[in-house]
Amino acid sequence: MKLHAVLSLLILLCSITITEAQERFPDPGYVFDDSEVPRIDIFLNSDSLEQLLLPENRDSRHEYPATFYFKKGDQVDTIQNVGFRLRGNTSRSAQKKSFKISFNAFESGKKYHGLEKMNLNGEHNDPTITRSKMCWDMYRQAAIPASRSNHIELYVNSIYRGVYINVEHIDEEFCQLRYGGEGNLYKCLWPADMKYRGGDPLQYAEPESWGRQAYELKTNLDEYDYSDLADLIYTLNITGPNDFVCELESRFEVDDYLRTIAMDILVSNWDGPIVNKNNFYLYSNPRTGKFHYIPYDLDNTFGIDWFGVDWANTTIYDWSSYSGEDRPLYDKIMSVPEYRDRLSFYFNQFIQDFFNVEVQESRIEELRDAIGPLRSNDSFSSSDYGWNLNDFNTSFDTGIGSHVDYGLKDYISSRTSSVESELELNNIVPYAVKINAKRSTAAITINYAFEDDEDFELSLIYSIDGGTEQTVALSHSGDYDIAYDADAEILQYRFEVNDGTHQRSYPYCGEYEVSLFREAIPTLVINEIMASNESAYVDEAGEYNDWIELYNYGTESVALGKLYLSDKSDNPTKWQFPEYSLGPNEYIIIWADEDGEQGDFHANFKLSASGEFIGLFDSDDNANQVIDSLSFGAQTTDISLARMPNGTGPFELDDNHSAGENNDINSSIEDSLIDDVRIHPNPTNGLILIESNIVWQRLTVLSIEGKVILERNYTPVLDLSDLTEGMYLLQFSNLERSIFKELVKL
Repeated sequence: MKLHAVLSLLILLCSITITEAQERFPDPGYVFDDSEVPRIDIFLNSDSLEQLLLPENRDSRHEYPATFYFKKGDQVDTIQNVGFRLRGNTSRSAQKKSFKISFNAFESGKKYHGLEKMNLNGEHNDPTITRSKMCWDMYRQAAIPASRSNHIELYVNSIYRGVYINVEHIDEEFCQLRYGGEGNLYKCLWPADMKYRGGDPLQYAEPESWGRQAYELKTNLDEYDYSDLADLIYTLNITGPNDFVCELESRFEVDDYLRTIAMDILVSNWDGPIVNKNNFYLYSNPRTGKFHYIPYDLDNTFGIDWFGVDWANTTIYDWSSYSGEDRPLYDKIMSVPEYRDRLSFYFNQFIQDFFNVEVQESRIEELRDAIGPLRSNDSFSSSDYGWNLNDFNTSFDTGIGSHVDYGLKDYISSRTSSVESELELNNIVPYAVKINAKRSTAAITINYAFEDDEDFELSLIYSIDGGTEQTVALSHSGDYDIAYDADAEILQYRFEVNDGTHQRSYPYCGEYEVSLFREAIPTLVINEIMASNESAYVDEAGEYNDWIELYNYGTESVALGKLYLSDKSDNPTKWQFPEYSLGPNEYIIIWADEDGEQGDFHANFKLSASGEFIGLFDSDDNANQVIDSLSFGAQTTDISLARMPNGTGPFELDDNHSAGENNDINSSIEDSLIDDVRIHPNPTNGLILIESNIVWQRLTVLSIEGKVILERNYTPVLDLSDLTEGMYLLQFSNLERSIFKELVKL
């Protein structure tokens, strides 16, 4: 096989997954879009800012209340009561400090465009203020799930703090977006050497002598279970060579990390795990049972040096030698010939595709030109090492001395040459680009793709419920359908490749398994939608946004937490419902406004008034099959599309929109409010609006057991933010009558 052949981009964008539908490489979105440099303003009490910047508070993690402004073009967003503090390590002692903004510091669940936090990095060691941005972009080009980033200009209390890089925070939102699930996320800092500490998992949770943990669990703190990490480290250190590959591949996404090794060595990220046993995350994915490696903190790259090492010319096959210690994660992987050969393939592939001056020169100049005018007034970028504007411009091309021996362009040129001079390009095993299993009513469709530029044989071996194995010869990519009976329970399958030199199974050991058992289809329908809402129905934030009503037509409650809603038929898992049980004959409103910070029932997409698709999709276990869907054309403002008869009929225009209620009421009664009360939103996070043509005198809020919680004169607007989560009754009364309405407080 000719290893240097350029494979399709698909190799870089896909990995072996079983019904893995998350977006591993999400678009930049509004916050990280780098087509222009936005401005961030932070305002906080002057005394608080003074305290934050005091030298004796350099290590403090105290968050000061502040107001956040994000300006892009003519649009300015304002968020009050955010947390503002220092972040980083050496930057805490620098004049140009790095900062963290926490939108949820004082209000749980508060977000900005889906983000709970922002990391604003001053890049004080980098005269270009661009190295980490280049890295983040390249790592994503290499199909490594890395942070999104962009340059911003920062003002604090109207003082210009300079050009910063806004880097996506690695947290549960980061992992949920890319992997789904709620697995353990570990932040690994010096001295996270991945060496065996013993059989007790909590040994890996112990703090170092100065108080910080090397492996800090950032999620699932109630369980505080380190056993998955301990198991991985045991595999790296104790497992013998005969079992190592099998055990490692069952616990760790090896190919993701091989790509990362290649990029770390290409950009000389010596501050990562291979040399400095520092700065990385590990995420334990409950969907696959495997760890994902996540890179972190990429500023000491592209030749930045503090140790007298010429990083552009370091050897590529023994990189841990620059640490002077063993590095099990790297060393054990490099001891496997197949992994070493594939690493060589990635070195070669990345150099050909993007890690070269020909490709990167225009990008480097584009970034320089974008931030150059902002750098001219950035006095903080000159305060640590005395760099001036000429140093800034020069350092994109060549080094300027001290710890900056290379510019971006001459580093890439030198590194490319040194790596190519060392490369050992051997034949590699035909590689599985994609393995997906998708279930329909009576068949499993296995979608697969294998790459090689030489001939090889590919076979699929499968069995149902442990029966006789069937072997099928396949082409190198395509779909294969496996039919099964209604009472079948488990499909087991594997692929085998043979190119005359190598034989390999996918998975390396064992088999893939897919449950054939299908739970009952949820008794849900999309019952009503409004794609152009200007004055018809307001959400809990007082905004008029697109909305979608679901209705449970069954006799049992439906758990929504594993279901999905999407405006893309080819991306069924775009938005997952929160944990919530919808009772029989109940309705729920989903706001399609891309504003998850306003509540759990705000989806991450909007509806188009010119028409589009909406789909309600089943759980991952049920192969994300369509429960209900609607394709609609151009819509009229404040007119909904509603099923008539309610829950079963075709969609009809409804100028009496009946969000959260039976559509038949509005279609059969001229005035829908003659004998009723409408509450929205319901469920609510706090503020509710009440519509009624009846003159009420008293409004009473009761617990579901009938205890009076609140009683007052009738008002059409009521703030229930102080209520705890649960079901309540609202009683509306006057001299003639009294009626009750149910309300859910989230």
